[in-house]
Amino acid sequence: MNTLVTHYLQKAAWRYPDAGAVIFQGRQYNYQALDELSDHIALGLEEQGVKPGDNIGMYLQKSALALAAIYGVLKTGACYVPMPVSDPASRTAYLLKNSGAQYLLAANPVNKELTEMIHADQVTLVDINSMVAQVEKAGKRFTAKAIHDQAVAAVLHTSGSTGAPKGVMITHANLAVFLDWAVKAFALNPNDRLLSHAPWQFDLSFFDIFAAVAAGACVVLAEPDDTSCGVRMARLVETNEVTVWQSVPSALTLQTVSGPNRVMPSVRQVLFAGEPMPRQTLVKLPGLFPNARLHNIYGCTETNDTFMYSLPENIEQAPDPLPIGYVLPFIRYRIVDDNNQDLKPGQPGHLLVAGATVMAGYLGITDPSRFTDDYYRTNDLVSQTDQGLLQFHGRIDSVIKTNGYRVNLTEIEDFLLRSGQFKEVALFSEQDHFIGQRIIATVRPLDDTHCSVLSLKIYCARGLPNYAIPHSFFITAQELPKGSTGKIDRRTLANWWKQQQAVKNLH
Repeated sequence: MNTLVTHYLQKAAWRYPDAGAVIFQGRQYNYQALDELSDHIALGLEEQGVKPGDNIGMYLQKSALALAAIYGVLKTGACYVPMPVSDPASRTAYLLKNSGAQYLLAANPVNKELTEMIHADQVTLVDINSMVAQVEKAGKRFTAKAIHDQAVAAVLHTSGSTGAPKGVMITHANLAVFLDWAVKAFALNPNDRLLSHAPWQFDLSFFDIFAAVAAGACVVLAEPDDTSCGVRMARLVETNEVTVWQSVPSALTLQTVSGPNRVMPSVRQVLFAGEPMPRQTLVKLPGLFPNARLHNIYGCTETNDTFMYSLPENIEQAPDPLPIGYVLPFIRYRIVDDNNQDLKPGQPGHLLVAGATVMAGYLGITDPSRFTDDYYRTNDLVSQTDQGLLQFHGRIDSVIKTNGYRVNLTEIEDFLLRSGQFKEVALFSEQDHFIGQRIIATVRPLDDTHCSVLSLKIYCARGLPNYAIPHSFFITAQELPKGSTGKIDRRTLANWWKQQQAVKNLH
């Protein structure tokens, strides 16, 4: 197995030069074109002064050019650091500084505020279009570099929900192990078309953009306007005959609540990861994807995919809630108590993970609290059945104390979602001087559903202990705020709640 990500593209370009590599905005680019464009970008970067081991900020909207840029950066021996163009200038400047990037690769004019910030930090702004044009005009050829398999290929920043974002370093070897498994597990082949739904700063994107190339398949790039509209996304899948869909569950929920549902018979594999799957969404998926197998995948940015549960053909026979699955072949794990003692099956505890896909570390910082020996502490609570199947019980930070009781907010969210009344549900807590933590539930009802605080309290009283009933309910028709990975941003949600309360107090 070759352990350099760039070799997958070079191999595919040699074996399938005229085959489709990427589809974007209705246009298809073949493997030869993608490989040559990435060579031009690599050569241009080298002429800018980029060296192996450098970190290159990528300030690019998802496109065929941006995909070529990822491979171009990797061909130089450098590492790509994706940055959402929708982020405030201050956050982009922070990510650049945190990653130690000396270059920022951009395709569109960069706003004045960000330009001033990056110049102050001595970051070189590189216009990718001008650079490629100059290289093509010069007619030079790129010479491939020797790259160590432990070299860092990507730095992805965590969401920062519990503090400042941290840069997670992913090596070529990390990716190669994952890609070898992914191609075999889902029988990926040159006839497949993989949907690229996740933004490239999200680890789900590794499967979309790299597994496709590893299999000689084609990746179909979805734009933000597609991912925010269920009808547009279904049309994109239908038009391009997508065979493999991967996304967070909320994207699949959007498909089930976006008016008349479009059937997508070309899809043979549906993968979902990143958050719990609502039961009312799950049971509707066979109607959307009649020919697909469904897979619930668990992992985090620091470890990539680590567990998977493949659902039975009869969805009604799947456990409720879904388990996170069986361990993948390249992973070792432990479930321990607060004293780091291994627990027996059925006992919930802290999940520790080790293996070939675990990150090389956090960029520029050492965080010993996240490691026990060589095991990464996921901060997730799980239990294991006698058969080795893992059940998710929530995040450590989702377990709070209120009125002396330990309450798992994830379980309350799941209970509310099972009512079938809501598009979205998210809970958070706020400090209370008297009871410790107050529980706030934010719910977004279905379009044809009316609910009140009273009806919600009555519903909760029927299935939750008194101490687990949320103290406050925030009912909204607006979409809940999301972070750059598409997950609900609870920090923004808490600020939203506080603003609503401040307005209410004024009146």
